[in-house]
Amino acid sequence: MCFIGLLLTMPMVQKQKISAYWEKRRTTNTPGIQEIISRDEFWNIKKNIRFYNEEISRSSDPFYKVRFLIDEILKIPIKFILLQKV
Repeated sequence: MCFIGLLLTMPMVQKQKISAYWEKRRTTNTPGIQEIISRDEFWNIKKNIRFYNEEISRSSDPFYKVRFLIDEILKIPIKFILLQKV
């Protein structure tokens, strides 16, 4: 969950490269990121994470890699989504 949380919050503090979030210099570092997950652990998860079953043949669905996430998001009741926008 930390990984997905970081992916969702990284655009709030934009950097030119993902590795810049783990800078050690006080002037350019991003507080909190290093305490949540190490750079190597982040890259390892990013490289290996899959939201689909590789054994299932690739159908004509162009979103097969993220279909699971789309289906889960669509399960969220619309009233909760509308409340967030207010």
